[in-house]
Amino acid sequence: LNAFLKPSDKIDSKCFSAEESRVTSALGIGWEANSDVLFYKNVDSIINYANSLPATRKTILSVAPRLYDSLGLLHALVVQSKMLLKLAWACTKAWDDPLPDDLADLWRRWLSQLPLVKEIKIPRNVWLEGADRITLEAFSDASEQSVIGCVYLRCQRSDVVTSHLIGATSRVKKFAKTSTIARLELCALLEATSLAHARALALNIPRDCIYGYT
Repeated sequence: LNAFLKPSDKIDSKCFSAEESRVTSALGIGWEANSDVLFYKNVDSIINYANSLPATRKTILSVAPRLYDSLGLLHALVVQSKMLLKLAWACTKAWDDPLPDDLADLWRRWLSQLPLVKEIKIPRNVWLEGADRITLEAFSDASEQSVIGCVYLRCQRSDVVTSHLIGATSRVKKFAKTSTIARLELCALLEATSLAHARALALNIPRDCIYGYT
């Protein structure tokens, strides 16, 4: 190929040391090559940034979106941040005024959970070698505040069963006040099945191996 490339189109080669190649990252997700696990990066920077700011509407709107979850595995925290954003928009305080006590307490409680994200280690390989049966199990639930769904990959080989969370989705309720829990449950089921369909296409899992629970 060198014969067809102009010298200006070539880039200098680089040799990576063992230390440099041990951990790599993309879209806020790190990969430890030695242990073959994924983890969330830049959590400390979010915590430090949040702690350096007063508890105001502007702070919530600035900090909450920084928790970027490209894998969809942190929705237990993400849905809380969405609720905080909704409450911040509804708050009548000025942007730089201190939050009301109840909202400030919720904000501090959410921040106190962020250090736990650093402890999460996600196995990159979720397949069970020699599995006899592989299914997707989608779960959904709804409340008056939000709807949420998640999908697990379940592998079985004889009596050995493994199950891994491979995605989640959530939405803060934006429906009319007349929405019933039954309708919200259907909305949650739609979210979960849509996610399961996307994961099934990516993993080449047939439709008859997808199960939904609500």
